[in-house]
Amino acid sequence: MFKMNKENLQFNKKYILYFFKFLNKKQINYFLLGYNNQFPNKIFSDIDLYIDFKDFTDLKKIVLGFCNNYGLRINNVIRHEFNSFYFILNKKIKKKNFYIKLDICNSYVANSRKLIDFKSAKKIKKNYKSFYYFVLDDYYNIYYYFLKKIIKNDFNEKQFFILKETYSKLKSQYFINFFGFKAYKIFSDCFTNANYKIFLKKKDNVYKKIIKLNYFNYIHFFKKLFFRYKYKTGLHVAILGIDGSGKTTQINLIQNSNLKYSFRNVFTQHLFGKKRLNKKINKPYMLKNYGYFLSFIKITYLYLSFLYNFLTKLYFKKICSTLIINDRYFEDIIVDPQRYRIGKFNFVLKYLYIFLPKPDVTFFLKTKSKILSKRKNEVKNTRLNSLTKNYSDFCKKNKYIKVINADQKIEKINILLENLINDYLIKRLKKIH
Repeated sequence: MFKMNKENLQFNKKYILYFFKFLNKKQINYFLLGYNNQFPNKIFSDIDLYIDFKDFTDLKKIVLGFCNNYGLRINNVIRHEFNSFYFILNKKIKKKNFYIKLDICNSYVANSRKLIDFKSAKKIKKNYKSFYYFVLDDYYNIYYYFLKKIIKNDFNEKQFFILKETYSKLKSQYFINFFGFKAYKIFSDCFTNANYKIFLKKKDNVYKKIIKLNYFNYIHFFKKLFFRYKYKTGLHVAILGIDGSGKTTQINLIQNSNLKYSFRNVFTQHLFGKKRLNKKINKPYMLKNYGYFLSFIKITYLYLSFLYNFLTKLYFKKICSTLIINDRYFEDIIVDPQRYRIGKFNFVLKYLYIFLPKPDVTFFLKTKSKILSKRKNEVKNTRLNSLTKNYSDFCKKNKYIKVINADQKIEKINILLENLINDYLIKRLKKIH
């Protein structure tokens, strides 16, 4: 997940405290998980929370109640495990979008194994100015933090010594009563004598021993897989436009905007792969079109490349909650075959490409020919006028393409694109849940 910028961190601090206030008012049992001594002044990425809920429907009602009270929207929900949900909440303030990330569970589950049941856990009240919230007590928290770091393979020396120091303060018998002698022995071996380097060598073996103590739930495992494949939490966005319309600028702004907080990762590509910086791409109309044979080969090659890219790359990235941004897509080939030196069989393109999966959201950046000519003077005005008309006609026939006036200020276009993507995410989420 991405680390938040300073502006979004301030928003996080304010609204997470509001969330605790809401939970306190509703008398909902909850507490923070993990170690963060600087909370709430420094929230590095997301917030790990235990909330006592029955199922997803119950949890959704809680989160929706908070959103309705404070003017937020649920932007995306990523399902880690059968009982673990990652909520991304969104609010627009003065034309800017801000996001909160809440990682909520009712027990700690990893790899379809319930490792910690928090129902009998003790919590500690913390005060901050006019607010108060609850954190998990050390006996449970050290076990949770230790397991989470090992499972994610996210350990550093500082974190190791925090755990070692905390462990040294705990009573062994109390620890044994909670987690059993085997788990206690594993922790004792890790922290009593081991230094950080020895611990790194032994931690995988420690994880395997702890995992073996817990039952693997096959039913929940297959339910989780089915849910992820059916309801993909990633998003595929395609940006279309004539050279000079500002596609690259907008793509760079989107992938660096707050919108990325709604996903695990961001992936960008040109057509069906990385952008190649060579003369053929920079000046695509300088070479002659292919004849019948080579045009057929080029059409077939492009079609298979798009299909292969979707099946082997994009499909799985959408399952893995990735924001995919395409600089051009197969619509460009239908509208502008000359760019790809296709001189024959143009009529085949619009029928053949019907069978290709479309992006979730497609934008066309519409720009006046005069402006395009100033930005990209290697293309003749007559060609620009023809392309502008072809794209406009194609967009009218294909309503899934959203036409954006790209003659506006760059920042205004970026805000519009982000808002439209957020609107799509929220509508999609309502259909899924």
